Amino acid sequence: MNKTKNAVIITLFACMDNGRQHYTKVRINKILELIKLHHGIDAKRRWIFNCMKDLEEKGFIKRKKRFKNQEQGKIYQLSSMISLTLYGAKYLLSKNVKGARNLYNALMNWIKRKDKRFPAVNSIIPELTPGEVEINLAKVRKLLSGIA
Repeated sequence: MNKTKNAVIITLFACMDNGRQHYTKVRINKILELIKLHHGIDAKRRWIFNCMKDLEEKGFIKRKKRFKNQEQGKIYQLSSMISLTLYGAKYLLSKNVKGARNLYNALMNWIKRKDKRFPAVNSIIPELTPGEVEINLAKVRKLLSGIA
């Protein structure tokens, strides 16, 4: 991952009050401002959107879009709710980010409680790909054949 994506995920984590909250509603302009202030990276809005898209595709973050209905049928978009996934917490742990262990433990407790609020448990725990399912089934078959 490049320097800007690292800065974005660390900034999102910091906006979650270092893991004390389970999501953030930070705006892109605020992310730009914080990245420039703390990381010395001068990026454009479009690049931050691309970085967020890449982080979401890699399974590090999960976004929930929000809209508000106004009078006369007008709908306008609010900032998204952004949450880190288990992969994102593990990534922060691997980078030795202060407070990432607390976030990981909080996510594990969140999963055990089966809380229905955002983020949903199935969005925090990424699904296995078909290839990973086959590999895991082969391992189980191998273990079972050794028992019999």
